Amino acid sequence: MERSVTLLVACLCTAPLFFMLGYGLVWWFTKDAGGGSDDSIAYGYFGILGGLAITGIGIGLLWYLSGRFLTPTYLRYLQITDGILLAGWLVYWLVNASQQPQRLRYEGKWAALEIEVRVNKPLLNGSDIASAISMDYIGGQNSGNFPRSDAVREDGEFVILPWATAPMDVDKWQMRVFLHNNPVLFLLDLPRLPTQSTNWSNWIFPSQYQDYSLSDTIKQRLTLRYRLRLVPATENFH
Repeated sequence: MERSVTLLVACLCTAPLFFMLGYGLVWWFTKDAGGGSDDSIAYGYFGILGGLAITGIGIGLLWYLSGRFLTPTYLRYLQITDGILLAGWLVYWLVNASQQPQRLRYEGKWAALEIEVRVNKPLLNGSDIASAISMDYIGGQNSGNFPRSDAVREDGEFVILPWATAPMDVDKWQMRVFLHNNPVLFLLDLPRLPTQSTNWSNWIFPSQYQDYSLSDTIKQRLTLRYRLRLVPATENFH
């Protein structure tokens, strides 16, 4: 019984490795084959079939060799190996799970992410702020964007544009602001799964990690603040 359980665990732990080996071999032999999208789909199916074939062959060979040559002394070594593999797969699962988007679910409530962008008037180049600036929540899926052009206000040499969205899940709390169609990335300091509404943040500057280089003027004169509200299900944006 102990022997069979040990072999079963070994097969279960090595099956994904055999599958990745088979899939990788098919990818290696077809990566330079070229072709269109239909060919790529076909190669993908071949990869799955190759992975399943190698998995079946590997597990069968492992079971045969272990059943034929596995002595009580080596059984203990195999059990230690099983433990290491199980621990490795557990760590892999935990790391992978921590990187999955966090679904925002609240009993009787929904999440509203409210944003205000403050821009120095000269950066608008004479345009209306609602036409010069647009925003996009890029940290996950969201349900609708709600620009508040009717609530635009001035603050000295700055103009402020309110905006809101309903995030459904979160990978990273990130916003992309487009100034005259030029993207500017902002990082929001919010918990991965907020449990309560937050106050307005301080005005924050663009992230230092951008897809495109930003001028010093934009870095210093385009800012954003935010808050997250847990809104009763019967309430809409206002």
